[in-house]
Amino acid sequence: MQNIAGYHTQDNADDLMYDPIFAALVGKDKLASQPTLSRFINRLTLETANQLEQMNMDLLDRVYSITPPKQIILDVDSTMALAFGKQYGRAYNKHYNSTGFHPLVAFNGETGDLLKVDNRSGNVYTSRNVVRFITPLLIHYRTNYPDIDCIFRGDSGFATPELFEILEVMDASYCIRLKSNPKLQKLSQKFAAEIENDEHLFKETTIYREFEYQAKSWTKARRVIVKISKNKGEMIANSSTFYITNLDYSPKEAV
Repeated sequence: MQNIAGYHTQDNADDLMYDPIFAALVGKDKLASQPTLSRFINRLTLETANQLEQMNMDLLDRVYSITPPKQIILDVDSTMALAFGKQYGRAYNKHYNSTGFHPLVAFNGETGDLLKVDNRSGNVYTSRNVVRFITPLLIHYRTNYPDIDCIFRGDSGFATPELFEILEVMDASYCIRLKSNPKLQKLSQKFAAEIENDEHLFKETTIYREFEYQAKSWTKARRVIVKISKNKGEMIANSSTFYITNLDYSPKEAV
């Protein structure tokens, strides 16, 4: 409750001990002191984290049992948690220009519900352990909600063939951004030519097209969508963004 209310340091506990609203919510005359809270936090273990994760999933299932979801968007990303001192796993992350941890997080993109968090060392790559992270979620929702439409959404840090394959095996859809490369640019150039002409000179134009593409590390070709944009008053397209997807949507709908 202290964290939810925006008080993120243990020192805040001493000021909140006699807070009337907090005391009323938990039915006590006063709350835990900072030393008590510190002792509690220092006793947390990996087992505690697993229990809290299961509690979170159980609570979500209670909510979803009232109105079963027709679709769940597994919105997965990484984030930076600043850390100080000589904590195990604390490391510098160049992308965030910060030192701390680099956890994976998964939200329900439809509701904003937090589904899962997995802490990792600060210097690991975005997609590190994503297959191990996402597989239990896929199994849970496939087992408990067999008719649900599961969709994975992620940025280019998650564009790995191992993730594509587990999503396909689990009958889940996905739309994941791809990093641009010379081959993708070459394959999309013919579409850019559609808007690089006098007809579109004085228009801000965006088009969505698709093609088959297979990177060297992939076992098969997959559907790639390109979003190409051109500014008003310019002849040359200034932006090409690529996505890999197996969604049964039009290119624009998928993006």
